[in-house]
Amino acid sequence: VRGYIDYYLEHVGASLKPGTLVSYRTALSRWVPLVGRIELGRLTPLAIQEGVVQLAATDLAPSTVRGSYTTLRTALRQAVSWRLIPRDPTVGVKRPRCVESEMRCWSKTEAVAFITYALGRTRYDSLYVMALATGARGGELLSLRWDDVNWENATIRIARSLSWPSGGQPVVTDPK
Repeated sequence: VRGYIDYYLEHVGASLKPGTLVSYRTALSRWVPLVGRIELGRLTPLAIQEGVVQLAATDLAPSTVRGSYTTLRTALRQAVSWRLIPRDPTVGVKRPRCVESEMRCWSKTEAVAFITYALGRTRYDSLYVMALATGARGGELLSLRWDDVNWENATIRIARSLSWPSGGQPVVTDPK
């Protein structure tokens, strides 16, 4: 399985955004100590289920455990598509439980209070106003160019996004 994970990342990585590739590497690296020594064709749902239990017993957040499992499942489904294995060994595995907390948006009063406080106190105050007014992601706002602004219609065009995979150099990618 360890060899397949390396192969998968090498062959699928070129089609992923840099940040996504980093998160796939991180997620799959959690599985190497758990199932890495098992021959790909001998990987069973039970071995994966035991890995889920072991990951859940660590200090990782439940959403991280679930994300790592989902990435492994994606990689193994690709192995089936490539005809490296006859069936998906994640079939029958109970996914890790993850309770999603509901996102709470600021009220208009809270947003106005934040902007009122930030104005003049930070060089990012206009970025905060843009974020609240548009709902755009930080990387999308940081990658804006003058030609993305339509002054006549008071609109902006989100055409790219800026990210910092693994805290490295910034990379311009397509927006989500």
